[in-house]
Amino acid sequence: MLATQDTDSFTDMLLDEFNSFSKAAEPLLHIHSETAYQKALVTLDDLFGRATDSPDDPLNPLIDMLSNAITRYEDSLPAVQKMDQRIEDMDADISMLRTLMSQYGLSGSDFENEVGKRAYVSQILSGSRKLSKNHIKNLSDRFSISPSLFF
Repeated sequence: MLATQDTDSFTDMLLDEFNSFSKAAEPLLHIHSETAYQKALVTLDDLFGRATDSPDDPLNPLIDMLSNAITRYEDSLPAVQKMDQRIEDMDADISMLRTLMSQYGLSGSDFENEVGKRAYVSQILSGSRKLSKNHIKNLSDRFSISPSLFF
């Protein structure tokens, strides 16, 4: 066990090092401009190239901090906030159908067997019609997903 004086010295040294790091990293950990954002992205890419795949890699906490800072900045952008609001306002079934279409590169005409003609799918995507239980069962079977993802 360390003596109190040794513990105090270690704590002081640790605080000095942390304060030095915080001062150097501040522009990237508290992003307030597009320039700092771009620099953070380049730095993160560089860190990914240097880090190993080990969960114990000492760069992992730095990568996490930088990733969190980038996410906070992106979440503060009006375009991202608008998109998040549109997603939040969208019905779950429409959102899931759009996600499937995007992930699999499909169009409304690709769901004739599960939902119906392209015009009907278009009405569902616009919100003027709803997916029926039968549609959801058919889509769930086609994509091997749980029907609960549509609710």
